[in-house]
Amino acid sequence: MPGESPQPADPTDVGPLVSVIVPTRNNAKTIRECLATIRGQDYPNLELVVVDNGSDDGTLEIAQEYADVAVTGGPERSAQRNQGVGLSTGDYLMYIDSDMFLDPDVVSSAMTKVRETGAVGVYLREISIGDGFWTACRALERLCYLGEPMIEAPRLIERGFLTDHGGFHRDVAGQEDAELRMRLINAGVPLAYSDGEIKHLEGRLTYWGIVRKRLYYGASIPSYEAAQPGAVKAQGQATARALARNWRLLAADPLHAAGIVVMRVSEAFAYTAGARRGRAARAAADQVPETPPCEACGTPMGLEPVGPGSVLFRCPSCRHVMRDLELAPSRARGHAWGGVGAFDAFRLRLTERRLRALVPRKGKRTVLELGFGQGALLRRFIEAGDTAAGVDRDLLEREVDPLVMAEGELYAAPAETVELPPDRFDLVFGIHVIEHFDDPNLVFSTTFRAVKPGGVAFFMTPNADSLGLSLFRESWWNLEDPTHVRFFSPASLELMLRNAGFTDVEVRESRWDSMAMEGSSLARFLYRKRLPEGILSSRFGQVMALGVMPASAIARMIDVRVGPTIEVVARKPEQSA
Repeated sequence: MPGESPQPADPTDVGPLVSVIVPTRNNAKTIRECLATIRGQDYPNLELVVVDNGSDDGTLEIAQEYADVAVTGGPERSAQRNQGVGLSTGDYLMYIDSDMFLDPDVVSSAMTKVRETGAVGVYLREISIGDGFWTACRALERLCYLGEPMIEAPRLIERGFLTDHGGFHRDVAGQEDAELRMRLINAGVPLAYSDGEIKHLEGRLTYWGIVRKRLYYGASIPSYEAAQPGAVKAQGQATARALARNWRLLAADPLHAAGIVVMRVSEAFAYTAGARRGRAARAAADQVPETPPCEACGTPMGLEPVGPGSVLFRCPSCRHVMRDLELAPSRARGHAWGGVGAFDAFRLRLTERRLRALVPRKGKRTVLELGFGQGALLRRFIEAGDTAAGVDRDLLEREVDPLVMAEGELYAAPAETVELPPDRFDLVFGIHVIEHFDDPNLVFSTTFRAVKPGGVAFFMTPNADSLGLSLFRESWWNLEDPTHVRFFSPASLELMLRNAGFTDVEVRESRWDSMAMEGSSLARFLYRKRLPEGILSSRFGQVMALGVMPASAIARMIDVRVGPTIEVVARKPEQSA
């Protein structure tokens, strides 16, 4: 009433409960600091929910130290956030990524805006931090977008709005924040800006990393466009206006401003290419209503178009790739390429040295090769006095080296069904063979039983995460072979070997293996004529393979992911005393 003294604040009124939801995957390096800054908020009524997408680096264990709820979920960020919403109890929901660090007043300043304005959604000030040239470009760019409602996205949302409007769009990855923003704007609900600041740790961005991420996110643009017609164009126009409006800020740092131009143009091309693949995936989904589970982690596979009428299955979680020859046919040769001994001599010598280093000599070594072909590597071990064995289902159809036939312990059977003596071999290896197997999990289990305690398994195989697959798509040389029915990512290969029982699993990308890959892939792209024996049977393919090698070597020195191969070393635990 007029003239009455104001009533003192109720000390028990701590404000509505705010649930902070953090999706994460393999972010052990940053998640501790992220969650600590959330726990360090000066807002008293806060709940922390973490949804981890199958991390194998201790992320979940760290999350359990800080979170009220920490669970596993996926396969993508939208699904993780929706799961977090279902597990949370707050009246307001704030979504934070696990590489973001919050000032102490982020939640309190946002809730102040809610009380002052009745806002249903609140924008939070976000800046980028990190190292390197491209990270500095991103940081400058983000400063230009502060306060731009068509670029930034509200991160604090009233629970009722989010649950009544279906949560985050499950088919959108990368633009899920923008899609939710458009729903808020189109609904006409009040929105506000707060002063609390989030620092987004970008790390050390690389040009190819930026392009690759936008290529991946671009695949969701068709779903974004379908959900929010006109939003992509409107966001592009808002971006141009924001950069023009902040021309003085850009002019003060011309080097990084130029980098922004290069970055934005490259991102536009990557988004366009990704969107084209996304549309192809949507068309393929109409013909492939069900996708198989990932044989590495069990996640339902997604569709990755690699050309007109050609699509692979890609796991959104561990990035493993599986191939159905009806959906991704071989355009060229009708059988696997066996190689020419003289052509491979140098590569064989390097591979032999690598294998010998894995098992230092302590008397006579016992080695087993899966898919030994003509036996060139096994012969080298036999000549060195080692005991050599080999498994090859096509043994009876090959001209195997006479010394290997005479002295080797050879099995003419599929690696999935071969009967091997247990705890027998110091080293089991396969060089570009596991991509051919029908059931690699069974092969890895068989291998584990055959290796001695303390022994080693070593494999080289095409890399599902190679930039070559993203660049050449259906022309990637590894897709020329119809017996290449799967491609392992570093994550999927490590997971499958650990599931088989191996420990101390180390996967690395190889810079120098398959040096003809980029040239032969380029030749396949340019030379469309069908060649039964493959592109390397043509003079054009051979010239391209050799001619592009210097450029390939330089590219791989700049970014090892250009290389098409990964190699893995896995050890069998010593028997307990």
